[in-house]
Amino acid sequence: MSLVTTRRNLLAVGASLIALIALALYGSWPLLGCVDSCFIDYFAIHDAQTAHFEMPDTRLNSWILAWVQHALFESPTTLFDTNVFYPASNTLAGSEHLLGVALQTLPFRLFSDGAVMLHQSALILSFALLAINTFFFVRWAAGSTWGALLAGAAAAFMPWRFSELGHLQLLSVQWIPLIWMLAGRVLAYLTLLSTGVIVLTLWIATRPEFRAVLRLAGAVALPTAIVALTSIPYISRFSAFRFAENSTTDFVSMPGLFLSFLKPPLALRADLAGLAPVTYHLPLVVLAFAALALGWWFAAPRSAPDTLRRRTRVLTAALLVACATAMVLMLGRRIELSGTTILLPGHWLAQFVPGYSQMRAEFRWGIVIGLAGPALAGIGIAWLENQLRALPQATARILALGSARAVTLALFALNICWFQLPSRDAWVDAKDVLRAHQALAKLEPGVTVEIPWRIHRISTASNGSRYMIGSSLHWNPILNGYTAYVPPSYHFLQRLAQSLPDPTAIEKLQRLTGLRWIVVHPERLGRVQKQLWAAAEKGGQLQAIKATPTYRIYEIPTSAWNDSWRAALLADAPGPTTMTGLPRTAIAAPESPPPLNVRVRDQMRYEHGSGLPYFATVTIVNPSAESWPGLDIQPEGLVELRYRFFDAADALLSEGTASLDRDIPHGSGVAAQALVRPPAVDGPMTIHFDLVQRVGGELRNLGFPAVEVAVEVSKRPLLHGIRKENK
Repeated sequence: MSLVTTRRNLLAVGASLIALIALALYGSWPLLGCVDSCFIDYFAIHDAQTAHFEMPDTRLNSWILAWVQHALFESPTTLFDTNVFYPASNTLAGSEHLLGVALQTLPFRLFSDGAVMLHQSALILSFALLAINTFFFVRWAAGSTWGALLAGAAAAFMPWRFSELGHLQLLSVQWIPLIWMLAGRVLAYLTLLSTGVIVLTLWIATRPEFRAVLRLAGAVALPTAIVALTSIPYISRFSAFRFAENSTTDFVSMPGLFLSFLKPPLALRADLAGLAPVTYHLPLVVLAFAALALGWWFAAPRSAPDTLRRRTRVLTAALLVACATAMVLMLGRRIELSGTTILLPGHWLAQFVPGYSQMRAEFRWGIVIGLAGPALAGIGIAWLENQLRALPQATARILALGSARAVTLALFALNICWFQLPSRDAWVDAKDVLRAHQALAKLEPGVTVEIPWRIHRISTASNGSRYMIGSSLHWNPILNGYTAYVPPSYHFLQRLAQSLPDPTAIEKLQRLTGLRWIVVHPERLGRVQKQLWAAAEKGGQLQAIKATPTYRIYEIPTSAWNDSWRAALLADAPGPTTMTGLPRTAIAAPESPPPLNVRVRDQMRYEHGSGLPYFATVTIVNPSAESWPGLDIQPEGLVELRYRFFDAADALLSEGTASLDRDIPHGSGVAAQALVRPPAVDGPMTIHFDLVQRVGGELRNLGFPAVEVAVEVSKRPLLHGIRKENK
């Protein structure tokens, strides 16, 4: 290669990289001016329901990045023991650790350690690096700078990226094309499996020498060791808690649903609002040029060197096999065809690959297609260019190449979604949370709980994620939190917190966690709750050390019983007695039990396939000479309220048990609050209540007369709950 050609190639590569960086900056331009204080405005892109659930995930990932960097500098050995969901351990394993992204964004810490800035910097970086790495992969694979430029530009703006804007862990796939390139030259499941498929295809096609295999093994050893080490906390957490299957796992797939994710719109030009909330389709122009990549197999251009032809043919096959594999895995674990259920490869992966059984939303395997598609399109453009270079006349060759590039540029410009990401103040609906945590940062460290802490998934997502990102301002341990997989102690503490500001609830939380600070947001409370907190402050039970119209911070004086129940809260198995010292042995049912009184709302709602939580007020009299256990995180030996929903024809619709979260003293009565969830069924029904004790995992009826309560259950639109929560 002549010096002139080398300089020309370097100039072309340099100009392409500048163009790709400029394009990434164009797409993120609205974010650059407020990178430390704004998120993407999902409400301007997606419908209100989708946008509402994207915001909590964005806050969660922002907190994760900030925590991981904080822990790496302050205490690397406690990386997975975060400040949220206190006092549970290994809490980072409830979500992605984002360690790789945190390391990549360490240089930005020179400017700020703010959670918002770190997240937005990583987001913008993912667009630029994905474009650049796709460029280098395609240029090496097919030898075309022009095809690589268009492939890199398209890769950064694929429709799937606008579907996953709230999931930084999915957007940060910018290294996968580079890994494919390095694999071709001799971590997450998406990276590992797609690379494995490509390596296997390359192996079969090229039969590498033993020395090359050793080099590849050496390169793989370090990242494999890192993946293995960071997987241990997740495997340990799953083994300890045995999380229930998420509703998006192990679903029966339907061909129509699968096609809806991949089917491209027929319109030549799509706008941002026109994209489906979840889509992994390839734009028509990408599909068309990706199909041309097959030309390397069926009509290999004679103008290309032999080594390039062999390399490009094998890589084309490898990428196509990776796409086919991803399409199969997108179908989930089972598919229904003509009334027959067929087990798919995803089912067997869930059986044998650690952690795969907890993989949610397997349709996200479409991301592999979204990464490989632009690369194949770039290879297809390279094939077309090589065909045109074979024209015998120089003038015709130059004219044809110029025309082809103009046409491909026009098609890509028209059919790819070159969107600018709109911005939104990160604290637009949580200024009270921001100011409260700024005030906490000036106080002495201490265990904190933030109110409201409602038992509802919409509230948990919106408020819990706000509290998490707010805690990055001081890193106090907080009882609140938000993630897909919460520790068992979270639900127990959350139920107890519903009785605040009752002094008994404060004492329980102190015994369990060493609680010091309570942050209350009056404007987010209902009328009755506002009155209770105001009365507790006026009566002297609580003293606000910081009070504003939007938040109040109460300090709980240290008591001798601080943390005295913490060991019992975190125990993996029940001991012989409960945390209050009562035996877990079977209690004798009273010979003539007094009436059981239960009051519950006569109008109940469900949404999104699950019943909303409602508190039933239970009045119980214990006529025996021994106290009954009801307060413990372990259900063994506890007295519980059992409820069963029956329809008008007395058919059982659903049943469950509710913890009383308090002991029942002998010879006296108590009033307890027990959570009840109705079935996701419309219509009038009857609830049957009775008292049971769980002994050896079995429920024993204590002989109290059953109470029947008539209720009406109806569906509540999900958007109603979202609007109510955001008021």
